[in-house]
Amino acid sequence: MSGGGLRIPLGAVEFESCWSAVTALIDPDRRLPDWPFTTKGRHVAVAQYDHLGGRGFVPVLQALASVYGDQEIVLVVTEPTPSYYATNHGFLPGFRVATDALDDGYWGGLSYEPSRDQASAITYLAGAMAVIGSTAKWAIWGQLDWDLVLVQTPDKDGPWLDAGVPFVPPAVALENFTPTERHLKPLTELETSMFLSHFSDESGQGRSQRAPELE
Repeated sequence: MSGGGLRIPLGAVEFESCWSAVTALIDPDRRLPDWPFTTKGRHVAVAQYDHLGGRGFVPVLQALASVYGDQEIVLVVTEPTPSYYATNHGFLPGFRVATDALDDGYWGGLSYEPSRDQASAITYLAGAMAVIGSTAKWAIWGQLDWDLVLVQTPDKDGPWLDAGVPFVPPAVALENFTPTERHLKPLTELETSMFLSHFSDESGQGRSQRAPELE
């Protein structure tokens, strides 16, 4: 399905194109605290998961696209699996949207539910999803049970950090966002240390130093 700059895959071939683009930068089988990104030596900013699934994240995507020259963004859901979506809800969980159509197109993809079951829409059902720009210079990972969204970029600072979504240091995110009622048990000391280790200089992962106050 296409229209207004939004393209939702109608079949396996179109979805595979989205999946291949995203999984070049993100391993769809990994879950935090394992690092989901396949690229190293980049910077990662951390925010709360719910931002990724709403209209409020559009300015972040627009800023990333403007800086890195993306003509479109690509999103896929990795949990539940694509086969689960196809079997139970009649569509494949992903879409492409032109950057000049993000204002309406991003939410259109997130809220798409051809089965007329609102709960099947990506914004309500996804447990893990990934987003990239068409230049493959940045990548985003969101994981519901950790209540985190990670934005990986080549540059430490940029306008996406001032686009209305509060980004915080990783330790602050763990303290304030996880565990949540979605996480069945508290994070262990090992899980916490594994996650934070990805942000050390030795790991090759940088992090934004900007830490707006939590809402």
